[in-house]
Amino acid sequence: VVVAGEDGRASAEQQRDHEAEAVAQMCARLIGSEMILDRRTGAGRLCRPGDIALLAPTGSDLWRYEEALERCGIPVATQAGKGLFRRQEVQDLIALTRVLADRRDTLALGALLRGPLVGLTEEQLLDIIWALPRAEDAPDKLPRFDLGVDPA
Repeated sequence: VVVAGEDGRASAEQQRDHEAEAVAQMCARLIGSEMILDRRTGAGRLCRPGDIALLAPTGSDLWRYEEALERCGIPVATQAGKGLFRRQEVQDLIALTRVLADRRDTLALGALLRGPLVGLTEEQLLDIIWALPRAEDAPDKLPRFDLGVDPA
């Protein structure tokens, strides 16, 4: 969406407002005219407002989009702030990404192994760590458990 004021430039707010208006107009065109497959019945039907989801990053002034949709007569049900990042599957993906980015991130590795994706219990994790080979010069020191540990 290209927006320009009298000076040939547009503020971020103007850009967002015009973008929100364009999104709302596109949604209005889809509703009642675009055929979709109903997931429950498997039959084709016309698009309804509840079939459309807008995903936006945090800090994107979502209220601008909600107002533009309402001006077009499209009902809005917002899920903003409903805890997407608190969902277990998202936490698992975050832990996995952190472990892959830094194999020494033992906290992320523990969260990944302890979470439902792998499903180890705390007792099983302690057994694994206890079974790791110890340094000869420090036999009482627990060895470090990370992705670099030999799986054997």
